[in-house]
Amino acid sequence: MGQSFMAIDARLKQRILKLLKSDEEFRLAVASILGLDTILSELKSLEKTFLIFIKYQERRWEENNKRWKEASKRFEAIESELKRLKENFNRFYESTMRKMYSFEKRATSFRC
Repeated sequence: MGQSFMAIDARLKQRILKLLKSDEEFRLAVASILGLDTILSELKSLEKTFLIFIKYQERRWEENNKRWKEASKRFEAIESELKRLKENFNRFYESTMRKMYSFEKRATSFRC
């Protein structure tokens, strides 16, 4: 009895596989029983949600790029201003040192 059951079981499997390959209605019924239609529906929903998320992220990247460009321009302006202030300070320092040196020379000449 065991072998005949195995033979029937093998033939049944082959028949089911053949039906799954050739009969779309049967294939869809089996998929529905297995819950594959629900999984597919959920995947489609997730795909839509993901595409919305991607569009939102693209907008955020565009906004961030604009902010980075603006920040870069401000940073360049600050660097330029800092360079100008440093040059002015150096000129002022050199001028002050020359005046102090000149003053020291005059003061030294009065002491002798």
